[in-house]
Amino acid sequence: MMDKLKFVVAHTAAILLLLTCAALAAESDEDESSSQDYVLPEEVISAPKPVSCASYQEILDKDFETFPRQNPSDLLRLVPGLHVTQHTGGAKAHQIFLRGFDAEHGQDVAGYLDGIPLNEPSQIHGHGYLDLHFLIPETLKRIRIIKGPYDPEFGNFATAGAIDFIPKRIGDNSSVGATYGSFNTVRGLGVLSLSPKSLLIYGAVEGDRTDGFTDPGWAYAHRAFMSLTLASWASSTLNLIYSHYYQDSAAADVVPENLVESGELDRFGSIDDTDGVTSGRELVGLTWDYSSGLSSARIQAYYNYKDTVIFSNYTFYYFHPELGDQQEMKDRRHYFGLNAYYLWPLVFGHRALFTKFGLQVRSDLVHQVLAYTHERERFDVVKSLDFSETSIGAYVREEADITKWLRFVGGIRFDTILYQGSGTQDERYFNIYTNRPDTRQDVERDWSNDAWAVSPKASLIFSPFGWWDIFLNYGEGFFSNTTDRMANYPSEEIPKVRGGEFGNRWFAWKRRITLSAAVWYLYKEEDMVFDPQTALAIERGASQRYGLDFDSRISPLSWLYLVNDLFWIHGEFLEPEVEPIPNIPIFMVTNAVGWRHPKGWKGMVRSRYLGARRLDQDDWADPYWVVDLVAAFESKRFATELAIDNLFNTEWRDSVFSYQSRPEQNGDVFSGIHFTPGTPLAARLTVTAKF
Repeated sequence: MMDKLKFVVAHTAAILLLLTCAALAAESDEDESSSQDYVLPEEVISAPKPVSCASYQEILDKDFETFPRQNPSDLLRLVPGLHVTQHTGGAKAHQIFLRGFDAEHGQDVAGYLDGIPLNEPSQIHGHGYLDLHFLIPETLKRIRIIKGPYDPEFGNFATAGAIDFIPKRIGDNSSVGATYGSFNTVRGLGVLSLSPKSLLIYGAVEGDRTDGFTDPGWAYAHRAFMSLTLASWASSTLNLIYSHYYQDSAAADVVPENLVESGELDRFGSIDDTDGVTSGRELVGLTWDYSSGLSSARIQAYYNYKDTVIFSNYTFYYFHPELGDQQEMKDRRHYFGLNAYYLWPLVFGHRALFTKFGLQVRSDLVHQVLAYTHERERFDVVKSLDFSETSIGAYVREEADITKWLRFVGGIRFDTILYQGSGTQDERYFNIYTNRPDTRQDVERDWSNDAWAVSPKASLIFSPFGWWDIFLNYGEGFFSNTTDRMANYPSEEIPKVRGGEFGNRWFAWKRRITLSAAVWYLYKEEDMVFDPQTALAIERGASQRYGLDFDSRISPLSWLYLVNDLFWIHGEFLEPEVEPIPNIPIFMVTNAVGWRHPKGWKGMVRSRYLGARRLDQDDWADPYWVVDLVAAFESKRFATELAIDNLFNTEWRDSVFSYQSRPEQNGDVFSGIHFTPGTPLAARLTVTAKF
């Protein structure tokens, strides 16, 4: 009891110290709603600049306006250096590749909706599970991107980076649209935008269905979004958002390469046709924003209900030759929290110092079941747990212009996580009587513990000329332990993430040409990788990754836009011995030509290349190159859009794994590549009426 009291007192003192201390710099935000667009006399401070060349936002907005975005996959492909795949149905979270992380379903990428956290800690299918299928892309104003652990505002899961989706509070008009496309894909969207007096009303309702290109591959979903904003109210605004989402989908899941190559199984076919995912979300957020002169503040409260049920079978009959290995993964959670910050400016002559204090509190209440099933009927419950996970984070960040050409950015973040839970779980052990592994069924579990992390950040930004910025970044972050690990192996310290980056950004031709290049390094004390045999994320020890980023944005004409992104990546485990991390693409390339003509014509041809990926010592996933096209016309009252996925009908593999399975009941074991096929040639036509 005394140790617990000391723990609470020490943590409370640390938070108080954190909120009263000042480091010597902090970083600016890039989004309009929370960006530090400080308005000082011209001779005092220049326009704010990003803290790293990877987080530059202005040109990326053109990507956002031009490229089609009818689903969350389209949104994620706008992020330079990020690649997504989708398997086990359209309702399952994406597999995300970013900076050498195969962030299986989001575990190393932090996601937010206007600051509201979206990752699910200790989720049954993957720690940090990030399901973005609830988003209606047309309701988003912009995407804020932060790569690396350099911003103290972002805590858990912001290893490779963080993505904040900023929704609209008002639109240009109301509209009704309909889409029809390949595989009997149908989508309807209605948007309402009103601004009576000082009230802003914005909302959208969407429904969609498809037969899918796999057998099975059907999915249907409905979504709703509403934003109410009370504006110009005592130098502040009050905003209420609500989001509803439900989706049910079937999935062909992975197929063994040997059966496809022999012709026994179609590449778009399935072995277990009862796999699929059902997912739902209800989200409410209330945000108060205040701004007076150079000072600003925000208080945000939120609530989420999230329900996910996954039926997945990667190994078919490997562990259970008679009934099969299909797993039911059920995760139902309520989580709620509070975000707050205060920005305090100090002006010294022609220099300014901005101090930002922040506090973030979140609590998850979770019911979780993992079971083996046959055609979705349970025959062995592996675990059934009820637990809570509460995180408290506080940070301070300061921003100072030391000279006209030098900024020093620094900050520190403190986090503590409280774990508590109970339930039953099967326990694997070695039976000395039979001399082989065995299982104890339904072992009672009960735990209560905590862990903490301190994460310093520091950056230098040199601007020797108006057309050249140089960035030096160092940051420490963390990737929290799962509830399962804390129940079995409690640890007071949260595993660290350490990163560094050196980057340059050049501007030319009145900023119609923007080039950037960066070299980066990330070390992770405890890594997690996806194990396809168990369909779960497992711990793998320390790892390191490093790479090169290059991107260019060129506008040769006011309505023409050229994109080129190139990324080289290397990653390796450091424990128990040095070996390559599986499923990391060595090269990723994105090229695009976009246009947005004043006469109303717009569109983009965009290609993506994913390089070869090592799966194990013998198997590699083949590289692929896929081209997408969108062409659209928009007038004041009417819009039409044609989108074509995989323009050249490339035969490519989306998710690829190498492991052992037993494809047939009581059959032989196959060891080798399993994959989900990539989207074939597919077209969608959308017609929209605006009023």
